Amino acid sequence: MKNLMDYLRENRSRILPLAVLVFLAIAVFLIFSLVKKRQEIRPKAANFDAVLSFNPTTVTLSPGQVMSVPVWVNLSSTVQAIVGADILVNFDPTKLTLVSPNGVTKEIDGQSIFKTYAPVDADGGFDAARVIACANTGLVNGDATKCPDGRGVIEFGIAAFDWTAGAATGTFLGTFSPVTKLTFQAGSLAGSTTLTFKYTASGATIDSNVVIKPPGGVGDPLDILAQPTSIVTVNIVGPTPTPTPSPTPSSTPVPTPSPTPTPTPSATPKPASPTPTPSATPKPASPTPTPSATPKPASPTPTPSATPKPASPTPTATPLPSASPSPSYTVADLKNALINFLTSQGDGHPVDGKVNMMDAAYILYWLK
Repeated sequence: MKNLMDYLRENRSRILPLAVLVFLAIAVFLIFSLVKKRQEIRPKAANFDAVLSFNPTTVTLSPGQVMSVPVWVNLSSTVQAIVGADILVNFDPTKLTLVSPNGVTKEIDGQSIFKTYAPVDADGGFDAARVIACANTGLVNGDATKCPDGRGVIEFGIAAFDWTAGAATGTFLGTFSPVTKLTFQAGSLAGSTTLTFKYTASGATIDSNVVIKPPGGVGDPLDILAQPTSIVTVNIVGPTPTPTPSPTPSSTPVPTPSPTPTPTPSATPKPASPTPTPSATPKPASPTPTPSATPKPASPTPTPSATPKPASPTPTATPLPSASPSPSYTVADLKNALINFLTSQGDGHPVDGKVNMMDAAYILYWLK
């Protein structure tokens, strides 16, 4: 033992760096193990099994025609009970117009959970006029802040909340069909276009979402929407024009020219005296000098080099912070969030730039 201690003291300068390297190697191994374990656990936190779909998936219209049969938007969640949804539908506003006032409808028949559609007006009713204005123009009374996704996006939400009673209505498990009916008018030109659900990624908060309560009552509500695959193709077909027949030209007779008499030439009289022969013009003594060529510049004009473009910074996603449980939310807080739906105001934590069902569901869960 004494010999070992003597050895360590004598070789401390060599043993100490080696010990530090071993310690760092163990620390790195433990960190990577924890990260891998976290990556294995995170996907299990939410199963993306909720489905949004359209019906029908093909529509044919004439230019200027209004749909006689609207497009249904359907929602299905048969595994996990949900408390709300954000529904965003993309369309081409140069080819289609969402009609007013019934271009987007509130459908509550046959279900008693989703009694509130957002955005709401001051009385808690569905503010469909605002949804239609945002979709067609990107403005509400000249204000673009109430339309965060701009023109060409239909955006609204559904909540498990009874505005009149001021109470949550529970959770929904099953198929809700239709959630809404969309009615469009075709533009004046023939062509083809599509309707799609706006979807960024599983768990993203600024696209379409289907929301469940925080699992185990910890953390934030979760988005369980699977990537939508349903698409509507809208064909705008104009009438086939009938070709106008071209008139057949008739032949115009060519007139026969009358013969012109040939005149008899008369004899030309000879001159009395001979015509003098002109003398040759003398040539100049010296030739006209040829101008010399203009000398070229010694060095060519330099070509300006292209100004390098600045590199665009890579945008980084803003993480949604985990909110600490708060028992202080009231019905007034939830109503305020639903009134300010799609804006950056209201309660919750709209770090993504707008209040939506991801925020309203958090308040709904902690509603007192």
